[in-house]
Amino acid sequence: MISLDRLYWTLFLAANMVGQSRYAFRPTRRIAADRDRAVRRIVLHAFRHVPYYRDTIRALGLGPDDFRSADDLSKPPLLDPSSLQKTPQIFCATNIDARRCMLLKTSGSSGVGRTVRVDAAALFRNAAHGERERSLMTEAIRKRHGYREAVIVLRPDVAESSTPRVQRFLRDNAYFPKGIEVDRLYIDATESPETYLPRLNGFAPDILQAYGSSLDELMDHVTATAADFHRPRVMYFHSDAVAPRTRETLAALGIPVFSTYEACEALKIGFECEVHHGYHVNIDTYPLRIVDRDGRTVPAGETGHVVVSNLSNWAMVLLTYDLGDRAKWIREPCPCGRTLPRLDLVEGSAIDSIRLPTGKTVNPSAIYQMFVGDDAIREHQLVHVSPSRIRLLLVVPRPADRGPCSARVQQALRTLFADAATTEVLFVDRIPLTDGGKKRNFVPLGTT
Repeated sequence: MISLDRLYWTLFLAANMVGQSRYAFRPTRRIAADRDRAVRRIVLHAFRHVPYYRDTIRALGLGPDDFRSADDLSKPPLLDPSSLQKTPQIFCATNIDARRCMLLKTSGSSGVGRTVRVDAAALFRNAAHGERERSLMTEAIRKRHGYREAVIVLRPDVAESSTPRVQRFLRDNAYFPKGIEVDRLYIDATESPETYLPRLNGFAPDILQAYGSSLDELMDHVTATAADFHRPRVMYFHSDAVAPRTRETLAALGIPVFSTYEACEALKIGFECEVHHGYHVNIDTYPLRIVDRDGRTVPAGETGHVVVSNLSNWAMVLLTYDLGDRAKWIREPCPCGRTLPRLDLVEGSAIDSIRLPTGKTVNPSAIYQMFVGDDAIREHQLVHVSPSRIRLLLVVPRPADRGPCSARVQQALRTLFADAATTEVLFVDRIPLTDGGKKRNFVPLGTT
């Protein structure tokens, strides 16, 4: 029997996919018009149904009509991850049924845990907008549909893993005709390449998606051991950057590699094109500002903090949200011909695996699973203090939670590092910032 809900979302997805593969080439004025129209719609929605924005806009002596374009998004105060963590309910729309939304949990690179409520329409719109970067992949593999994709992601079997959850949500709530649906293999990022390579080779993916650090670990293993390795036709990564050595290795193998810029708070911020210089930002859905420490917009070409406004997700409205990244706009037009502006992430450095004197290596992705979904831990930071010494800093506000939390974390650290390193857990009031004003959940050996 055909489900009317699934039929609706199938048609919704199809309608939103029209023209997306070429959207990035549209005239700038048309993209700006789409963006500003979306700004007006979501601000009106937020004023009517989201407690934080209703109160904030009124306190500023403004109304919805005072927000006509993306430039007006500079009027509300900046938000940061701690605001979302402490009082998430004030950003949620009262007219959207929470039971029909998805909760995405993350600690990200900041080490500040938070939960984002995303409505179904936003998930399907983002899937459609994904065609902008997906067209680069499908052109490389010469298949638009029915290809095989391997996904290396943290704990794909648990509820907190966002990537497989979103993909399964789309598959379960819309119809994908046979021959069009993507065949996916999920691999746990905490597994070693030696363990998962036989499965990866047997699956023979056309596309390999992974964290940047996971690609580093895979290619380092293949290079060092000369292990059998099925070569995907294209790779792409997110969350953290790949090391230059990995790009060089893949280039020598003739495998194109791309990157996407995304976050749980803003699913499809931007993508890397074939020029491989910066990210084309989807400003029609996620307009960005680059600001200084005082929240003032800096001139194009100067470095500042990345502030995003999510115009797609109406279930939890996040406008002028500080992602914690630092970047600058690239002023020159892209040789690829796309008109979406480009962003240069200046602190998107690669994160090497933790290498211990015993020869054991630990992928940073394995660290995240200890904290995602743990409500007692507000913030965390793992510090590689010396070759065989690991220090974990935790912000746990409630003293009563610290004993049980310490026991859980100590057990997780013993499982993770075994006898290869000495570990210690310290409770602190706050996590120190980097010189760039950013919080990091992992401080590598030798970092000051």
